[in-house]
Amino acid sequence: MTQIIGKIQVEPNNYKIKFLYYNRARDAMFDAVNELYKKGYKDIYIPGYIGWSPKEGSGIFDPLEAIIGLNRHYYRMTKELLIDKKCLDAQMKSSSILLIVNYFGFRDFSIQGIVENAHKKNCIVIEDNAHGFYTYFCKGSIDSDMTFFSLHKMFPFSTGGGLVIEKGCFDKLHDLKESMEFNPFQYNYNAIAKKRLQNYKKLLNLSDKYKLYFEPIREAEYLKKNVPQTFPILIKKGNRNRIYEIMNGSGYGVVSLYHTMIEELRNEEHNDAMWVSQRIMNLPVHQDVREEHYELMLKKLAEACEFTD
Repeated sequence: MTQIIGKIQVEPNNYKIKFLYYNRARDAMFDAVNELYKKGYKDIYIPGYIGWSPKEGSGIFDPLEAIIGLNRHYYRMTKELLIDKKCLDAQMKSSSILLIVNYFGFRDFSIQGIVENAHKKNCIVIEDNAHGFYTYFCKGSIDSDMTFFSLHKMFPFSTGGGLVIEKGCFDKLHDLKESMEFNPFQYNYNAIAKKRLQNYKKLLNLSDKYKLYFEPIREAEYLKKNVPQTFPILIKKGNRNRIYEIMNGSGYGVVSLYHTMIEELRNEEHNDAMWVSQRIMNLPVHQDVREEHYELMLKKLAEACEFTD
């Protein structure tokens, strides 16, 4: 008798993911986009909020610039760092590449519709999860074609990147599987995600009494479908650059993603993103943080805002 439903699962390729290892997220992105370029995808659409630093260059811009002949197009981001959907829809050509960046681990509220629209135009969607390893693996896929990660930003590794192929066959991509020393799956990433969410909620609660000095970019509603990389804020009082120096000099590891925009985005078209870059600061929520240190950190932040005003 022919078996209709088996007693146990036996199909080895059902829901199987292909996880490739790289030294850095930018290496994974270059490999993926370069392979697509060779297959005839000559245009890529990039969010208009891309940073640069003298030490590290630009993790997004540099790999794309290295692909000679690739046509770069930038779509607008709002002051809330959300995708300007009207701008993107008007710009995006069929059979191109759409790069979506999940800043600080947060996906855009409209992400599902944006991906579906891109696929209707036969575009390949690459999801930048350099900040979003936990969002992807704890909150699920959004049906993109590829997604890449910065493992050293999420785990206690000195280096490490990853790439997941969700759709399509790309046999010529590189993989450091035989020589890599960074395996994120040796960690309880669900427990880490829980800790990051707890830290974020703690900061949200404490932030209420500091509204004069800063405001969070992502409120509690975003935590339902995302796991944060940092706690992004907009400085409302004082000099952001001097505040950054004071905080780090006092032992509080803050960053500013991104404090300096790449040259191609320093224009009127991307004024909103420029406005954000001049005010943004990111507070730590990683798994090593002890919640009891947050009150002193925010007190120091408020003092720095006053001192530099």
